[in-house]
Amino acid sequence: MVLVAVDGGKTKTTCIVFDEDGELLSTASAGPSGVMLASDLVRRNVWSSIIDALSKVDLTVDSVEVFSIGLADIDTRKDLERACVIVKNLPIPSKADVVVEHDAVTAYYAVTYGDPGVAVIAGTGSIAFGMNSRGERARAGGWGWVFGDEGSGYWIAREALQAAAKACDGRGVETKLLDAFMKRFRL
Repeated sequence: MVLVAVDGGKTKTTCIVFDEDGELLSTASAGPSGVMLASDLVRRNVWSSIIDALSKVDLTVDSVEVFSIGLADIDTRKDLERACVIVKNLPIPSKADVVVEHDAVTAYYAVTYGDPGVAVIAGTGSIAFGMNSRGERARAGGWGWVFGDEGSGYWIAREALQAAAKACDGRGVETKLLDAFMKRFRL
């Protein structure tokens, strides 16, 4: 049995191919695939990552029994429906089982194997997702750069730029970040 797991984020898409023993066979990456992006772009990047990962170990999609596809930005039922339409339009064999979920949920299962626990993602955005022994779900964050994403790459960069700007204006403490940004942006 071959399993394909796709982690579709806002910066990149990663596909991992496993065998029935859970042994990693190959990986491949492509561009972003958050559900809020253009459907064609998401479809192209998800499929490209799958085909590239399978080709590294001389496999085809016909050898895959399960496709687990986690995509960023699945926050509502409508988002999930959109993601399912995108995935349904991939040339995945009809005999294969396909699971489509929020990338935080697939990350949760990857680290807990379904046992009670929590998964925390700090990438382009940030989110925490967990489940207890009764199957009750909880989520914190994942609201995007306007409302939060504390601890994400975007948030860290924004905080650093704000600290440098305040230091430059004399409204904040001195920081080495100011010199670094001045050199980087040739100011």
